[in-house]
Amino acid sequence: MSKRLIINSITFSRLLLLPVLLIPMDSILIILLISWIGISDYLDGLLARYWNLSSSFGVKLDQWADKIATIYLSFFFFSLEIIDLWFLILFILREIIMLIARYKKLCIDASNRTSKIKTFLIYLLFLLISIKIHYNFYLFEKFQSFVNALEISILHLGIMGLILAMKPKIKFFFIGLIGSGLYSSRIIKKAPGTITSVLFFVVCIYYAHFSQSLKFLFLALTAITHFIVYPLYASYINAEDPADYTLDEIVGVLFISYFLPNETYIWILAIVLFRFFDILKPFGIRKFETSRLFSSSMRVIGDDIIAAFYTLILIEAVLYGIK
Repeated sequence: MSKRLIINSITFSRLLLLPVLLIPMDSILIILLISWIGISDYLDGLLARYWNLSSSFGVKLDQWADKIATIYLSFFFFSLEIIDLWFLILFILREIIMLIARYKKLCIDASNRTSKIKTFLIYLLFLLISIKIHYNFYLFEKFQSFVNALEISILHLGIMGLILAMKPKIKFFFIGLIGSGLYSSRIIKKAPGTITSVLFFVVCIYYAHFSQSLKFLFLALTAITHFIVYPLYASYINAEDPADYTLDEIVGVLFISYFLPNETYIWILAIVLFRFFDILKPFGIRKFETSRLFSSSMRVIGDDIIAAFYTLILIEAVLYGIK
């Protein structure tokens, strides 16, 4: 058997094994089957690179096998009422858009790191669901919350991977949209950070009823997005820390909102204090912002996190004084 045939056989095995899931079988066999479908997605690419046998046909075959397998498994687990309908719709929509973009040659064929992490997470989700169905471990008591967190993370990485795969002109449209806080920083150019901060404080107030775990997830994903988007945004604008780049302010707002009680006067005070610290940059914020010990991405987001931290300290002092 030739090496190329081995690689393609591994890829084809993902498709051939999918219908087997519909056959009643022992639970351990289902877990092993799901595990192989996920491992094969990594193994065929690894062997192709190791044997230097990458080809246009192999790349497209792997892409189609990946799309078919993940969509099929999404429907399969949705039918078991574990995966949510909103995730199923958005995930399939993302995959369709990616296929159309590749067909129209609006993006490159090669997968980027963000998309690969997304694929790893969705196979991990499928594997954990399979284990949960057949083995009700103690750690799975809050399993549905974990599933929801993984669903949101997968969609986030999937969208970012789709954007990064786009050709430069299209990619930088979305990078600009995200980096400028949905263009909120371009409403009043003399106060971009303030406009974005106020807007997203209002959004956070509206969603203050969200659970702490969900708020933390949004905070973490937004921070990750900053480290993906900022280098591209700064490169496109050809400037370090552009004035209309305000995704770092959004991270600061989300950081503050994670700890704030749901009281209107406290939120108003938080907005004022956050903008004070972020604009004037006292107590070492300016020094951190100009330090060369950290990367540009870290300096840009770090000064907002410090400003948010000082804001929370002062609010806590005010609340303690009132009591």
